Amino acid sequence: MAAGSPVYMALPGSPCPSSCTSSTSGPVLTEADLKPPGQSQEQTPMDDSHTEVEIKPQLNPRGISSGLEQLEKNPSPRVVKTHLPIDLIPKSFWENNCKIIYLARNAKDVAVSFYHFDLMNNLQPFPGTWGEYLEKFLTGNVAYGSWFNHVKSWWKKKEEHPILFLFYEDMKENPKQEIKKVVQFLEKNLDDEILDKIIHHTSFEMMNSGYITDKMEKRIASEAQALGEDIHRRYVSLHWIAGDWKNYFTVAQNEKFDTIYKKEMSETELQFRTEI
Repeated sequence: MAAGSPVYMALPGSPCPSSCTSSTSGPVLTEADLKPPGQSQEQTPMDDSHTEVEIKPQLNPRGISSGLEQLEKNPSPRVVKTHLPIDLIPKSFWENNCKIIYLARNAKDVAVSFYHFDLMNNLQPFPGTWGEYLEKFLTGNVAYGSWFNHVKSWWKKKEEHPILFLFYEDMKENPKQEIKKVVQFLEKNLDDEILDKIIHHTSFEMMNSGYITDKMEKRIASEAQALGEDIHRRYVSLHWIAGDWKNYFTVAQNEKFDTIYKKEMSETELQFRTEI
């Protein structure tokens, strides 16, 4: 799995609704030479010709693959995208010194986005009310476990492994600056024209305006049907606003969250912005 020094993307929380991984995987896949032979740099980053595979920690529900089978078939180099906590990562990734890009998002927005994702995802137990779900989130009683443990463990691991730690809020505020970090991390050289194309094609506005290929739309519809999801709700669940949590948290919920957050994050220098 680790042949060819693939790029591994670890992201806390649920799929895109929580940490929005597509905005990062686009530039990695298309512009960092992680592409099939003959693919031009002008090709749209979200095209299905790339070899990205997402590993999903589930027991093949309704015929949906975990991603491992496809990963074995794909040639190197390849991108592996997952939300697994650090202790579930295969040893081969560490032994082969795979480069890792970790995209983190502030806990409050993750909680809100994760809640809406679970509302439409019939594989997970019904999340209940927002207040009930927030209590579960704070205790780590959600898929992928504690957000606090997830981000802290990956942050610490970067001291001994090549890990590029990115923040969603920084990506949203200054995409060019963050994409340059990815390019430098992957030891690639791209001119400003190509960088501008990446920014355009992977922008939140572009993706939110229906920038999805026919293949992607069919794949999303197929997975939504297999998972028992409402395809329309799946599209609108993409909460990409930094600071959207303020539309959901009550004053009391925010105060309790801040108290727990301060305790959980007291022994790390890791800091997040909750709005931009």
